[in-house]
Amino acid sequence: MFGVISKGYSSVEKREKYHLFCLSLFVFGLPIFDRVGLSYIIGIWLAGTILQKNTWKQLKENWINSKAYRLFFVISLFFVFVLFFSVLYSDNQIKGLQRFEGHLSLLVIPIGLFLIKSIAQKYYRYFLWVFVAGNLVAGLICWGDSFYEYFASGIWNPYYVNFSNFLHPSYFALYLAFSILIIWEEKLKNISFNEINYKIFLYWILVSFFTLTILFLSSKAGIFAFVGMIFFLLSIKLLATKYWVRNSILICLLFGATIMVLKSNHRMQNLSESVSLIQNGESNQKWTSTTCRFHIWESALASLHDNYFFGHGIGDSKEKLIQQYNDNDYQLLVKNKFDAHNQYLEILLISGFGGLFLVLLKIAYSLFYAWKENNKLMLGFLVLMGIHMMVETMFNKVHGGMFYAFFIQLLWIRMDGSPSFQLWQYSWSNPEKSFRIIPTYLWRKVS
Repeated sequence: MFGVISKGYSSVEKREKYHLFCLSLFVFGLPIFDRVGLSYIIGIWLAGTILQKNTWKQLKENWINSKAYRLFFVISLFFVFVLFFSVLYSDNQIKGLQRFEGHLSLLVIPIGLFLIKSIAQKYYRYFLWVFVAGNLVAGLICWGDSFYEYFASGIWNPYYVNFSNFLHPSYFALYLAFSILIIWEEKLKNISFNEINYKIFLYWILVSFFTLTILFLSSKAGIFAFVGMIFFLLSIKLLATKYWVRNSILICLLFGATIMVLKSNHRMQNLSESVSLIQNGESNQKWTSTTCRFHIWESALASLHDNYFFGHGIGDSKEKLIQQYNDNDYQLLVKNKFDAHNQYLEILLISGFGGLFLVLLKIAYSLFYAWKENNKLMLGFLVLMGIHMMVETMFNKVHGGMFYAFFIQLLWIRMDGSPSFQLWQYSWSNPEKSFRIIPTYLWRKVS
């Protein structure tokens, strides 16, 4: 099979079609396929990528031509190396290797995309819209199944796990929020009232459909991340204009309306009750997803003791956490063998401050560069991922790790094509561009 693939690579056009087919299938299938299907697609794509002609020559050329992206690529690879190094000081190295295998997408996807950097840049928007199409199909199936169940049994319960057919609701809500961001940035943000036509109307319908689906998924992390992304981008717009008083009032009104809508969601009502229990020291009386996470995080920090620098190693981190559950007499957590349910804490448990520093460095470097380039798509993506990583171990799951690894690299490759290092002067005629003067100045100083 690999010989046929390699032979077919004599043509640049065939090579492009191969990558286009594999990656289109992957991004379309992210909200639909299971972990096995996605792993096979990435494995076949990577095998063909490595077997293409002049692989190392292409790698060298892309390395030379890369600019700011090169440092992010190195940090990404070094983080995976730190995870592998944690296998070596784990007591259970076999278990460590098995768990490290689950993080391989953080290694193979960046390498694969780096090898086909020019193709990724060329079809950047195509991949984004294929991802949106996949989420549309998944959303229609979820709604269709919900209506079918209602007409067949008379039961109407389109919420949370009963509504999300393919993924955990948090991950599906994350995908839908990123799809909304794509539609906005690519098609709607620069549209004036006079330019509205049937195509723009359809895009607004699609945004409304995705938003309604997020609300019915009732994932607290998904809703908070979606709202956080919106207000983060609105705040940037507010700070970049001289009409800040008017815009501040509008944002406050929108925030108030959002709170009123969220209060009607039963999951948000349960959250308020859980927070009250935690504040009153009564979280042991009622176990909810929120109180569980509180005790999980409490146990995770307690389990580290003097291992903050190196952590427990990837092979022992979960066992040490479960042992702490036992010590604290949290039998529900022991029974379910919960992981840290926080990516930052999970990395701290596995590899200590070294691994956590690299994760935070990747996020900070990406935020800095996205701000400098005024790339709202990257900024919104980082806000979504940053919030979800507070309550989920995203890298431990295929649908979290692969999603992050693919789109963070794709967005970086796109940005790296035309970085600007010019120091701008403030101008009232172009306040949004002038607002980036401080990070641009800092960038020039460090580079």
